[in-house]
Amino acid sequence: MGQLKLKSQHRILCGDSTKREDVERLMDGHEGALCFTSPPYNAGNNSLGGNKSRVDSKYLHDDDDRPQDEYRQFLEKFTAIALKVCRTVAVNLQSLAGNKVAILEWIYAFRMHFVDRLVWYKGGGRPAIVANVMNSRFEDVWILSPEKNPKRCIPTGRFQSTVPNVYEGRGNSGENTEKAVHAATMPMHFAIHALQSFDGTAGIVFEPFCGSGTTVIAAEKLKRRCFAMELDPTYCDVAVKRYEDFSGKKAVRYGEA
Repeated sequence: MGQLKLKSQHRILCGDSTKREDVERLMDGHEGALCFTSPPYNAGNNSLGGNKSRVDSKYLHDDDDRPQDEYRQFLEKFTAIALKVCRTVAVNLQSLAGNKVAILEWIYAFRMHFVDRLVWYKGGGRPAIVANVMNSRFEDVWILSPEKNPKRCIPTGRFQSTVPNVYEGRGNSGENTEKAVHAATMPMHFAIHALQSFDGTAGIVFEPFCGSGTTVIAAEKLKRRCFAMELDPTYCDVAVKRYEDFSGKKAVRYGEA
């Protein structure tokens, strides 16, 4: 825990994004332009629209099944810290039985920082297994600003009349190369869209829940810097290997030559 894994334009810290000291160490005095992330959904054994990979849990070492109040506190902790280090915070969440109340309470807690909401329409989707449950075809991205009572202008956005509040693109089922360890990875096209749309300044991207490293790779593709946090050392290693395989560059731990 606590070791910086990448020595390049990007940084990955094996640490806890709900702890201010870990985030401060990762950022090292730098201001983030955009925090873009998809935290654990508190999905439990929910198949997330038919993705049966690791259906007992979407993550290798976490059952992702907290009581709703505990999950709300988890969301609030990382969000409060992200708003201290970034000019725009964009959080991707899907409403599920295990998180729907917590999400409403979380966004209410940050209502004075609410900027706008993007709907990610994923298309078809698979039929819900449980009776009387609607098939899920979309997810939300909640956009926040450190400023109180902000307008709908995204602080780091640099666009006019070109970005709609609905994004259409498939989920991850067709491109997840890490499903043996992580069954809820974000598709690359979505991360790229978010970085390009929500941050026209090409500044530093803060990713509090790095997972298998999709946001890091998206930043590399766009020639931006990504400072990423990940609690699980296994996922840190996966993210580093993905970065190395994609970039052809060798990652070096801080403190090593």
